[in-house]
Amino acid sequence: MSESWSLIMDFLFLSLLIVIATVLKARVSVLSKLIVPTAMIAGFLGLLFGPELLGWIPLNTEMLGELVYHLMAIGFIALSLKKREVKNSPAIINSGILIVSTYVIQGIVGFGLFLFLLQFFYPQFFPGIGLLLPLGFGQGPGQAYSIGSQ
Repeated sequence: MSESWSLIMDFLFLSLLIVIATVLKARVSVLSKLIVPTAMIAGFLGLLFGPELLGWIPLNTEMLGELVYHLMAIGFIALSLKKREVKNSPAIINSGILIVSTYVIQGIVGFGLFLFLLQFFYPQFFPGIGLLLPLGFGQGPGQAYSIGSQ
């Protein structure tokens, strides 16, 4: 299958998973009460039915990583194009400090936990893998994908 057709099929499967997740969230009362994004439900369905577990959906995981890398950048650029009213307040500084300290804690815990696992269970892995959690949340999945794929 050509590369462009694979891209179209991946978009088709992703769209189908999002539609199924939307229907599940609307029809299943447990999912509608939980504050779980539809995209996350679709992601879990893709993980379940994709090549990692059941293999029913032939997703090209390498291409999905590239899509996340590029489309997240477009999404963040689009967010910055919105016109906003800016106010200076201590709450902005406090929330910034909270966000940064959360990233630092995630980095310390993830890196420390992975150093422990590296010492006793996985000596062949690169120790920087423990930093993928704060990179994914703080810098976006594109940055985490770049570091993780290296």
